[in-house]
Amino acid sequence: IMIEKDRLIIEHIIKQLDVKKNKIVVRSIRKVNMAFQAIFSMLLPGSLGKLVLIRNFNKVLHGIDFRIKSGETHSETLEELSGGQKSIIALSFIFSLLLSKPAPFYILDEIDAALDLCHTQNIGKIIREYFPMSQFLVVSLKNGIITKANLIFKIKNIRGKSVITRITNKDCND
Repeated sequence: IMIEKDRLIIEHIIKQLDVKKNKIVVRSIRKVNMAFQAIFSMLLPGSLGKLVLIRNFNKVLHGIDFRIKSGETHSETLEELSGGQKSIIALSFIFSLLLSKPAPFYILDEIDAALDLCHTQNIGKIIREYFPMSQFLVVSLKNGIITKANLIFKIKNIRGKSVITRITNKDCND
């Protein structure tokens, strides 16, 4: 009888912890969703994006999904999107997660590889606007992000040797 009583107490505690955990997760996802919506619409002007909670038939949280509207087009699945659109969704989600607990320093390697110039410029705007207290080291081969940088280290291969040039923002137009 004592073991059965203890089992019931433990099951009750587990249920209480599950409810508390789910409330915290839902609150966090809603906070991230607000940032996601703002960042997505900045990266892809004229479009709307949001995170949707996925629950099973018992209302248990199963995960999140993305809902995207670009003009008159609604996408139901990520498979319907181009590589650039998927990159914008991923970057929007990553930046919105980073906003929930910003760090002082980030390293991003060619995050703009699948994007065109206007979208890479928007990434630079997001970094400047949403992360004023953070430093970013961004590796990029495109000028979009580079034009928004405070400082650039340009690396060229000259006769088999890497030559590094330091460029400040006022000189970035070359």
